[in-house]
Amino acid sequence: MHHSLDIVYCALAMALVFWGLRLFKIYIILIGIAFGGGLGFFLGSLAGHSLAAAITAGVILAIVGGLAAWPLQKIFVFIAAGLSAAWLGVILAISQGMPPDGLWVIGLILFVAGGAVALAFYEPFIIIMLSFGAGESIFQLISPLDAMLVNSRNFGHIIDIVYRFYAQYFLTFLLLILVFVGFGLYFQRIIEYAKNDTLRERRLKAVYRRSCYLFASLALLGFAAKTLAPSGGRLWYVILGPNLVSWPLIGFVVTFLLAYMYRTQARHEKQWLPWHGAAFALFIAAVLIPVCNWVVTLVLVQRVASVVYWKSYFVGPAWVITLKWIYTLVLFPSLYYFAVLKWKPTQLPFLLGADDARRPEKPYSFGDPLKTPSPIRAHLVCLSGVFAGEKFPLDKQDVTLGRDPDFATIVFPRDQPLISRRHAMIRFNPRRERYSLEDLGSSAGTFLGSGEKLHQGVPRVLFHDEVFYLGSNNQTFRIESAR
Repeated sequence: MHHSLDIVYCALAMALVFWGLRLFKIYIILIGIAFGGGLGFFLGSLAGHSLAAAITAGVILAIVGGLAAWPLQKIFVFIAAGLSAAWLGVILAISQGMPPDGLWVIGLILFVAGGAVALAFYEPFIIIMLSFGAGESIFQLISPLDAMLVNSRNFGHIIDIVYRFYAQYFLTFLLLILVFVGFGLYFQRIIEYAKNDTLRERRLKAVYRRSCYLFASLALLGFAAKTLAPSGGRLWYVILGPNLVSWPLIGFVVTFLLAYMYRTQARHEKQWLPWHGAAFALFIAAVLIPVCNWVVTLVLVQRVASVVYWKSYFVGPAWVITLKWIYTLVLFPSLYYFAVLKWKPTQLPFLLGADDARRPEKPYSFGDPLKTPSPIRAHLVCLSGVFAGEKFPLDKQDVTLGRDPDFATIVFPRDQPLISRRHAMIRFNPRRERYSLEDLGSSAGTFLGSGEKLHQGVPRVLFHDEVFYLGSNNQTFRIESAR
């Protein structure tokens, strides 16, 4: 029963990393119920001196706590963030040999500071707080703390063991927390679906997210096998690859590689063939997973660890070696290809070579040699917004748009909040004699008429008569030419 609870505990910790914001309301209500029930049971036992009175008081205050938890969520976040900051500060102070007399001052200062920062950056801090809790849960599952607490004599002894344990393993604990918090922010803020995402961006993010889900599932499966069957399960833990600590790092690296390959493919107007996806999955299984496992072990243990994962290819029982090779060469690449890359193939044109991933049509070039040698005059036409109806000559020069009069060629009024001071630039390529649109890090974004959002610093060639807008479709422009 204890081992099954550990697996459930691990799965809940992973869920908080993936869906912390979505689960926050349920999490808060459950905390309110637990806190109210515990407080009610304690007060009822003191007042009534009977089990029935304690249970009655516990049920009543559990209901009250559950109902009051969500309206009082910011108080809870302040307390939880403050306690986490104070806890880290006190552990660091103990690890540096600070005497116990000054610990309460450090804890109080960090409690107030942590709570204030949490309220100032509320939504990101919810992700940080829940990912922090998830990382601490994973740390407790893989650490020997439970075994050390078995022989504790009293409450004071328990506190002393916990403090000394965290002081000894503070750097390991901090690194693990940073990995989980960083991954939680990355998953829930950067590759989370957004309302203004184009269809292709949503497809890309779907691939990123399914990759992370797969690595987390394999880590959970390996942990379950090792927990439920310590002898044979450890072999499965080695075979499957990702472990409870390394799967966030593997998710980071794989999604960054996918993003790089997609941008390279788009830049060179090429497409992925099916064997490219299979080769990438084989690279993950044979190289990326063992390297990430080794790096995580090296950092957390702070010594050069043996490459256990690679040893399993050559050392051990024959059936283990055979299964390891089959898993690496066949099973994992097939699983990754069909569960991640080719799942719902019509939604993954950039990876599978579907119709809309073909080489795009040749963009309109303002300097293409035509029968008439007369020069082409390009204009930027404003279709809607503060400059509606106006035409701005481009004259084969770079044109900048924004609210900064010292920077922008086309200066927007200061009362346009969706237009950044340095919003976008229309660049002219003198060699190819064509224009491209580039976002300069605007807060509200730069979009094509199709809804595609431009990435900061990545130019996008403008087609003839193509429409784009800044921030919202209330500021719409079209580029056109006339002889």
